[in-house]
Amino acid sequence: MRFVLFLINPFISGIHSLININEKYACHFLYLWFIVFGIAFTANNQGADSYRYAADFVRESNMTESQYILAVQDYFTFESNTKDIYTLTITFLVSRFTDNYHWTFFVYAIVFGLFYIKSLKYLVPYFSKTPFFYILLFLFCFSNPIFNINGVRFWTAAWIGVYAVLKIYIDKKYQYLALLAVTPLIHGSFFIWIFFAVIAYIIPKPHKILSVLYILSIFVSLGSYVSLLSDYSDMLPKFMSNMIWSYTESEDALEKLQNAGPLYARVLNSLPNLMLIILTSILIIKRKKFTKEGSFYSLVDKYIALVTLVNFSMAVPAIGHRFQQMTIPLLVLLWSHYLNELKSSSFVLYWVPVAYAYVIFYWIRHMISVTELYLYVLPAPITFIHYLF
Repeated sequence: MRFVLFLINPFISGIHSLININEKYACHFLYLWFIVFGIAFTANNQGADSYRYAADFVRESNMTESQYILAVQDYFTFESNTKDIYTLTITFLVSRFTDNYHWTFFVYAIVFGLFYIKSLKYLVPYFSKTPFFYILLFLFCFSNPIFNINGVRFWTAAWIGVYAVLKIYIDKKYQYLALLAVTPLIHGSFFIWIFFAVIAYIIPKPHKILSVLYILSIFVSLGSYVSLLSDYSDMLPKFMSNMIWSYTESEDALEKLQNAGPLYARVLNSLPNLMLIILTSILIIKRKKFTKEGSFYSLVDKYIALVTLVNFSMAVPAIGHRFQQMTIPLLVLLWSHYLNELKSSSFVLYWVPVAYAYVIFYWIRHMISVTELYLYVLPAPITFIHYLF
């Protein structure tokens, strides 16, 4: 029945799978919906990152094997302007047989969706058809939704980085450090995430000191150290100084800063961050009530250490905010695991939809800009044919 529903309407199949995420094969069909989304992703919005990726694919589709090898070698000098070898490699491979950019987003969705689903499976055991669970499920999924193949490099590395951290922090499978080490090949900034993840795991964690540092980090994150970083960026390797420049002083970065919107928009956009601070603070306050057995008790301090480091990284807001999104799955898992102990404070979760309302509105607008009606109404086989052939 699930397969028939997927064939008839992948979109409805994906929604049904998400609502019943604990049922057998639900994650598989949600993953198939992600893949269909990637196939139908339409890069026509000139203001979106995907427009540039599609243009790069067309421009680089005639790349020869020797040019590709030289580009990869150039990347590993760490002195070039080559930002990654992930999209470069997919462009090279896909362009061997087609000039249709939908194939590249097909591949992007396969990889992105795979680690999305693998991470989501950590939440599935806590499934219950209650408002609390669905709010937590929303927070988990919205932290890095499938739409983010729009900015494929960072957000693909993000799900890989989250999954690797979950395997290391919860399952104690340290071989996943190797997977974590791969993420900078997808986005260079993930050297920072690796550093944060390792430090948060190994440093001593006196709870009171961690709590104080977390509070300090909240205030520090409100400040700006952009100019300081810019002044000393020439002391860093070229690829890192280029990255800081692109997020702080480039024409695009300055334009985004100037177009940040009116005061009310900035306030409404800040509400999700405020909600995350409240949910984390409740964890800190209620920690004494948690049972001390199992890996989740130690995960509390690891999470606090990690999110504190991330808050301090707000020195480069465009990067710090993204890393903050990556800490949300850990926060959601902790709330799901300790929901009974947090019962007296769980009413706070009802405010999550309110805090995210403005952001969701703009997310829907972005979704409309990169999808067509065909995606939501066509059967799966016709969607494949329409976009890929």
